[in-house]
Amino acid sequence: MGVAVPAPLCQSGIVTRTLLLSLWLPLAVAAQAMVRFGPGTVLEPTPAPLMAMAIGTLFVFTWPAGIPLTAAVRRLHARSPRAAYACAAVLGPLTTAAATIGGLLGPIAVWLYALVLSVPAWLVLWLLARRQPPATA
Repeated sequence: MGVAVPAPLCQSGIVTRTLLLSLWLPLAVAAQAMVRFGPGTVLEPTPAPLMAMAIGTLFVFTWPAGIPLTAAVRRLHARSPRAAYACAAVLGPLTTAAATIGGLLGPIAVWLYALVLSVPAWLVLWLLARRQPPATA
């Protein structure tokens, strides 16, 4: 007579995994900024404290921006790993570049660019959901 109650999202680890996996965007933006503005550039290199502060601020604003694409690719991977890798390979660099450009316009632009660029992955997931049943593990 007992009814199975699903575990809350926090207990199942879904939220934790999504948050950890979404670190790809701030790390990619920070790496791109280090290459572009760090030592060895044509321009005068940015002083280390200023670079650390700028990357720290960008990190805080880009971490939540990586969540929509991360969630889409995680769900897509359950249906089609090849489609998930393809979406991540194409949309990841595009989202990184858009987040960098959006960083010049402000945090809302970063979030909007990342959200808009996650739409194709969600569309692929929707198309696969309509065409095939979920893959069994």
